[in-house]
Amino acid sequence: MKTVLVFVLAFTTFSYAQNYTALDTTSYDKTKVLKSNYESEFEVFNKAISQDYSGKLKKEIIRLLEERQAEILKMFSDRSLLFDNEFNEFLETSLDTILIHNPEIKEDYTLLLSKSPSPNAFSIGYNTVMVNMGLFKYLENEYQLRSVIMHELAHDMKKHNLNAVVNIAKINLSNDSKKAIQDINNAEYNKGGLAFKRMRALLINQSQKNQKEELEADSLGYVLYENTKWPIQSFANSFIRLKTFEDAPSLVLDSTIYSRLFDLEDQPFKAKWLEKEDFSAYNYSHFKEKISADSIASHPELTNRIAKIRALMPKDHDSTIVKPNESFSKLQYKSVFQQVANLFDLKEYGASLYSTLILLENYPDNAYLLKYVGLNFNEIYNAQKAYTLNRYVEKLNPQEQSDSYNLFLNFIWNLRLSEMKTIADYYTSIYP
Repeated sequence: MKTVLVFVLAFTTFSYAQNYTALDTTSYDKTKVLKSNYESEFEVFNKAISQDYSGKLKKEIIRLLEERQAEILKMFSDRSLLFDNEFNEFLETSLDTILIHNPEIKEDYTLLLSKSPSPNAFSIGYNTVMVNMGLFKYLENEYQLRSVIMHELAHDMKKHNLNAVVNIAKINLSNDSKKAIQDINNAEYNKGGLAFKRMRALLINQSQKNQKEELEADSLGYVLYENTKWPIQSFANSFIRLKTFEDAPSLVLDSTIYSRLFDLEDQPFKAKWLEKEDFSAYNYSHFKEKISADSIASHPELTNRIAKIRALMPKDHDSTIVKPNESFSKLQYKSVFQQVANLFDLKEYGASLYSTLILLENYPDNAYLLKYVGLNFNEIYNAQKAYTLNRYVEKLNPQEQSDSYNLFLNFIWNLRLSEMKTIADYYTSIYP
């Protein structure tokens, strides 16, 4: 299931929710300039790297770098970044403070804001950290979010992205790898099994390096954080919070919302829209995971990481709970409602609609949310009409989806094309 968890925050400014307006996401000029700047930086970077290596290894490293750089540039092309004064001011101020208290960091860094609802951030290399808006929604205060940023800065300072590329290039060119490929090509039987065996070995090799680098980034990130003199417990609490997210069940959508929202005068609600396909007799054993998730996990188990971080902290540190300041609370609130628009911009119409319905349980008359019911259904109708709905709304997969999300998907896929259009027309006419 895609990340569509919504956390409704209890603020006194309820009127803010009632009057919420989606952030302006049409900063195409900024995106275009940014993309051009990174294209130039990639060209300079690749030339510099070429001087450090030679022969086949150099060619393989450059090939892998160009593949990754193309993926980075795609983020600028598919409008997955967001530029907003309040969010950007928070990120820039946080970064300035981090650099002031850590003068050993000589490079200029850039923090970019992604529309992704996933509570994550990641270093893309090139002195750049991507911060997902989902972090604002889920972390408890500004210090926890800055802790995650410093962990990612540590990855960049340690050049972990480049190290990974070089390691993969060496593996690809190694004698063992060449022999494995030759054995696969020469095999008369079981080519698939041999290819799987090689893939598993590569995954485990890279995973072991990734886990080591995560611990390195935790340690260096903690040092950077400690230098700022911010509340020390928030660094560990950021990981505890992420552990909570990792273990959290999906939010359950009250099934009565379907009859409340979609019982229309021109189209009464139909109980069959919520009928679920019976998967109980289906044999899933053919698809059992063949690679242990623990063996290829790129991140060490969070409980282990939290224990190691706590070992670094002073035993007498202040453990008082830190509440978010008013500015960060506002960003938290905006991130909850903005998720609906962000997912829509990313063309994840099913996820956007599900997030909308979750929020409508708490804000049933919210015009912004009701507008996105219409917008999403209009796109869902157009996709179904073009036989491309599975690109924008997930197919049923009850083994991995919660009962609530499974019911939602059944509802969408059970609708006829004309029924989708009726719902879309109703909400877009009332909430244009």
